[in-house]
Amino acid sequence: MAQGGIIKRVLTFNGVLLVIALIDCHQEPEIIDSYLAVSSTPQGAEVYIEDTLTEYRTNCVIPDLEPGEYKISLKLYDLPEWSTIVKVEEGDTAKVDAVFPINEGAIKWVYPIGDYYRGYQPAIGPDGTVYLYKGNLFALNPDGSVKWTYSAEGSSEWATIGPDGTIYIEQNEHETAKICALTSSGSLKWKFQIDSIRAVSTAFAIGAEGTIYFAIDNYLFSLPKSWLYSLTYDGALKWKKEITYAGIPVIGADGTVYVNSRHYLYAFDPDGDLKWTYQGTDWISIPAIGSDGTLYFGEGDYLCALSPNGILKWKHQTSGTVYSPSIGSEGNIYFASTIWEWEEDEWGEEWAYPVNAYLYCFSSSGNVLWKSNLAQWSGSTPAIGSDGSIYATTFEVISHKEIQSLYAFDSEGKFKWKCDGPSTTSSPAIGNDGTIYVYGYSEFYAIQSSSFGLVSSPWPKYAHDNQNTGRWGGP
Repeated sequence: MAQGGIIKRVLTFNGVLLVIALIDCHQEPEIIDSYLAVSSTPQGAEVYIEDTLTEYRTNCVIPDLEPGEYKISLKLYDLPEWSTIVKVEEGDTAKVDAVFPINEGAIKWVYPIGDYYRGYQPAIGPDGTVYLYKGNLFALNPDGSVKWTYSAEGSSEWATIGPDGTIYIEQNEHETAKICALTSSGSLKWKFQIDSIRAVSTAFAIGAEGTIYFAIDNYLFSLPKSWLYSLTYDGALKWKKEITYAGIPVIGADGTVYVNSRHYLYAFDPDGDLKWTYQGTDWISIPAIGSDGTLYFGEGDYLCALSPNGILKWKHQTSGTVYSPSIGSEGNIYFASTIWEWEEDEWGEEWAYPVNAYLYCFSSSGNVLWKSNLAQWSGSTPAIGSDGSIYATTFEVISHKEIQSLYAFDSEGKFKWKCDGPSTTSSPAIGNDGTIYVYGYSEFYAIQSSSFGLVSSPWPKYAHDNQNTGRWGGP
């Protein structure tokens, strides 16, 4: 007889068919599952059981473990390995809760870039390669060692990485401006000649299909002219449109290309047709694009919100010059604002100098949620980490000594830490391993943080993402 089964016997009695079910009372004991719940701060650590890598990452629940003692190890990037012994009881859920010690604000490594260098924005490739300029284009491994270099003297100040991994830079060769496309290994794919003997480029924006947009101030003539260019992914000219002044383009969800141009903001469709022009009363910063397509930008002392069809929704005055914002996961807008004062020197010339700077947090409806002190000057775009931390570069003079720093705040505006060295003209990039990359005046910094990558939001940093595509929804 099978254990735990039911046996049927068929009998007849006085011509009546009887079916008798005999129930076997000797059944196998019911198996009760055991579980292991593994969590860590920060999350995302690989889980090892008895030194064998599992398919799980924290935070997770691992089912179907047999009762017993297990060695549990967690590995998260280059942080020290965490391990413990845990006992799993039958029918119970054993719990492991790990905390990785992170020395936030500590410098991991420094790469020298020579004398004063006005670097703005590093780029991080999908494989973690870090791209920076110091006269040439340098590709660095995450540990700071050089992967390769590309000779690009006179080039623009940062790289942009396309959806296929192509790296775009601007290069001046013998006062002739070119756009260069490089492979991820640093070899040249193509060059595009700009109609100028000397040009100044700002930065690129890359469409979802690979179209390249950039703005140029052309100094071929006695008075400079400015254009917005559109190139195909293989370097052919699609169109160019004259604008007032070369700003930095960004791309909306529908492919609309927006470019700031002194007191103007232009909107072009992907074919180069002008959709609308917004005219402000002061210099307009690079816009950030919200989840509903709203454009947020600085206009002098004001933070402005513009609808996708170019209609002003609201503008709110702050205490100083508003710089390009970023947007958090909840839709709040974060930006730096610096108060400037004018002073006349001994020759009668007036100079502006920074007095105080603040980090602001606005709601999407234009209400001030909080503001925090940012030393004397801050002119870069904040970067928002995966844990909600906000990072901004600053400048101040203490005892006649100039100090540049990276400040970290929590999502409520409370100061966390600062690291001296990074330049206030550089906006941070945040790697998935928690490393913040940022330029200094003569060095390039890699700094440890608790933010493992950028926050998932409409516009978490300058140029939207670590590849600097400048596109909503990128890279």
